[in-house]
Amino acid sequence: PAGIPCLTGDMFRQFVAADFTSRAEVIADFIKDAKPTVVGLQEVTTALTGPFNTDVLETGPTASEVHTNYMSILLSKLKERGLNYNGSVGPLVADNESPSFYPDPFDPTKGMINIRIQTRNAMLINTDVASLVGWGELPFETQEDFGSAVMFDYGAISADVTTDVGETYHVVNAHLSVSSSGVQAAQADEVLDWIAKQDGPLILLGDFNSYEGQVAHPSEQDTPYNIFTNKFTDAWKVNVDAEIAGPGNTFGHNATLTNDAANMTKRIDFIMYQGLSNSTKVKAKVYGADPTDSKTADGKLWASDHAGVFAHIAVPNPAVRVSAAFGVSAMAGAVTACIMTTLSFI
Repeated sequence: PAGIPCLTGDMFRQFVAADFTSRAEVIADFIKDAKPTVVGLQEVTTALTGPFNTDVLETGPTASEVHTNYMSILLSKLKERGLNYNGSVGPLVADNESPSFYPDPFDPTKGMINIRIQTRNAMLINTDVASLVGWGELPFETQEDFGSAVMFDYGAISADVTTDVGETYHVVNAHLSVSSSGVQAAQADEVLDWIAKQDGPLILLGDFNSYEGQVAHPSEQDTPYNIFTNKFTDAWKVNVDAEIAGPGNTFGHNATLTNDAANMTKRIDFIMYQGLSNSTKVKAKVYGADPTDSKTADGKLWASDHAGVFAHIAVPNPAVRVSAAFGVSAMAGAVTACIMTTLSFI
């Protein structure tokens, strides 16, 4: 349709205005403060451009010139802070391209290019204290139906991480659909089936787009939150700092990240664990809801459209610091979650 180049150009202009380079400074500060061993990332975006070509709507993406690479930017900000992380990415979750009028969506004479947005889930490993010894990928069989013109496949990834004291942990980073029309619960079941084959301690984290107290859709027997907590402990629910930490809500800032005050209404980003001692202790807090430390230097943009969760999980044996679920919303350029878990020994 004739309106697609205008719409795509306008959306990409918002993407650029969301300024991930500046926001990555804030995210890197979160990571520096928490010093996690593993960071789980969601919707890690690469934006590419190419010659104006309407055929891609039928033939598929072809643009190849990198405009913005979120993973590279974040890794560079971590390196600037003296932090040593290696990044591993999962399979494509989204890969969509459209012709656009950019930089001015209302004046095609100023630019006609194609814009391609790719997103992936990913993990960062702190190489000072741990190493990656195993990797897994789970594209969900159950997906939203966005039509043949749009590719967006939710999924999960896993990392087997061995610490410098020889302990190995299986960490799963999952991003579930925003829909509750039978899709979410099926995806949650797929995650449980996948990790049921794993031995040893498990950490499950991510943006589940589900919350405690959510009412199941008539087509679903239960919600993802309930499905997961039937098998896992929700770290926030056993938070020894609960009185000062508050409800732990993580959603959500507006899509442009420009709202003045935080308006966190739901807790949809989680850290859960299984296979740890009953004497495990958890201290948790939320990052990203305080404008004094969660906005860019100019005070205009929040680091993410979700707040992030940090949990220090102390177990009675040597363990790994795990941070999870930085999500990056492709078109708004917003990090959707920053979930950080620290495991230590007591």
